Amino acid sequence: MTFLVTGAGRGIGLEFTRQLLGTGHHVIAWVRHPEKSSGLAQLKKDFSATLTIDSADVTNEKSVSDAAQKITTLDVVINNAGVLLDADDDFESLDLDTVKQTFEVNVYGPMRVAQHTLPILEQSKSPLLINISSLMGSVTDNGTGGYYAYRMSKTAVNMFTKSFSVDHPKIKTFCMHPGWVQTDMGGPNATTTVEKSVTGLLRIILEPQKHATGSFISFEGKFLSW
Repeated sequence: MTFLVTGAGRGIGLEFTRQLLGTGHHVIAWVRHPEKSSGLAQLKKDFSATLTIDSADVTNEKSVSDAAQKITTLDVVINNAGVLLDADDDFESLDLDTVKQTFEVNVYGPMRVAQHTLPILEQSKSPLLINISSLMGSVTDNGTGGYYAYRMSKTAVNMFTKSFSVDHPKIKTFCMHPGWVQTDMGGPNATTTVEKSVTGLLRIILEPQKHATGSFISFEGKFLSW
């Protein structure tokens, strides 16, 4: 199968790329600055025939369009690129430009990627669209407040996922919670390793028939509350 992974230069995206290549899949890795990812460079040495690295900025229409036009075969899109910009902001000090920047990456990015890859994805016999979300986007689960920009963006991604799944029933579509992961975003106190998170996510992605399209699922395979 051929996978497109956005934000593939580090963290969860890089681990997706590593595990998929290790199990024989072809990966198209999109990253803003490929030259800055030593991890991707090493994977390219080890998997030169099955790894394609391309520069793509999910916030830039032309960048995504140009990169998508190079793809001829595609089975799975994993919208992984994301930012957390307001971890230390309370509501009174929150700059609304931070909210806009967060939505540009976390919401418009996945939608932009989906729009430009849809014609290719529709040609697959078993197409999947995966949007990496977060339990922090759950309205039901929010008992601590804060993180306005990030929470709102992930709630929006969940709604995008649900609507897309209804409009495109032939494409299996999930929004997925990777857990609190030990990445630059999650920090050193996070409870889940990158390897464990991605292993769990891929277990679901590679067996999509076990889950209903349009679902919000954790890396442990649990259905989450909206």
